[in-house]
Amino acid sequence: MGNKIQLEQDFIIDKLTDSILNTISGDSFQTEVSRLTTTDLKNITKKNGWNFDWKLEFKDLKKEVYKLTIVNNASILQGLLSITIEEDHIYMNLLESSPFNIGKDKLYEGVAGNLVAYACKVSFQKGFDGFVAFTAKTNLIKHYEENLGAYHFKNQYHGIDMEAPGHRERFRARFAREGWNSMDALPGVQEACELLVEHGFELHVVTSMPLEYEALRFENLKNLVI
Repeated sequence: MGNKIQLEQDFIIDKLTDSILNTISGDSFQTEVSRLTTTDLKNITKKNGWNFDWKLEFKDLKKEVYKLTIVNNASILQGLLSITIEEDHIYMNLLESSPFNIGKDKLYEGVAGNLVAYACKVSFQKGFDGFVAFTAKTNLIKHYEENLGAYHFKNQYHGIDMEAPGHRERFRARFAREGWNSMDALPGVQEACELLVEHGFELHVVTSMPLEYEALRFENLKNLVI
C-alpha cells in the first residue's frame, strides 16, 4: 500500500440489498453506480453537510470516484465511493453516504451496502475474486466483521471475505438484477475468443453461477459478443 494516507472508514451497513429503501414510505428504489463528474463536485462541500474532501479524492489520478444514484434520478447523489485498483485487490479509500442518508433520520437505507457491493463487483471484474480491503475505525471493527464478513489482517486494515457464511449469497443477490448482466470482459478476452473461432475452435462457457442467474449471465455474454 506504500506510504499513502489511509482514512479510517466509519460507514454503517444498515442493509445489503439490490436497492435502497425509503425510510418514510417503505418503497424500494433501484440504484446505479457511475463515475463522479466535475459538475457533481460543485455541491459536494462541507457547507452542504459532506464530511470529507471529495475534491481531493477526485483530483488523485490513482483513484476512481463513483456516485450512487437512483435509476432515472441521476441528479441527486445518494452516496460516494473512492477506490484504488491494487495489484491483487480493490482498496476502498473512502465511502460516504449523502448527508440526508446519515443518522437516525436518514432518508434511505442501504446506501453503504450498495457501494461496498459495487467495490466487490469491480474486484471480480479485475480478476481479484471479489477481494476488497479498507481501513476501519476501531469502534466499528465488530460491525464490519458481523455485517460484511470482514476480517482483520494488519493494524486496522480489513478485508471482505467472500467465503464468509452467507456473504457470497448476499453479494450475488445485490447484483442479481443489473450486475451479473453488465460485467465487463477482462482485457484481451474478446480478441482471444475471436481468434479461437477463426481457427475453427468451438467455445463452451463454464460458470459457477447458480441456475437462477443463468439468464443474466447469458445476456451478459451476448452483449459482449463472446
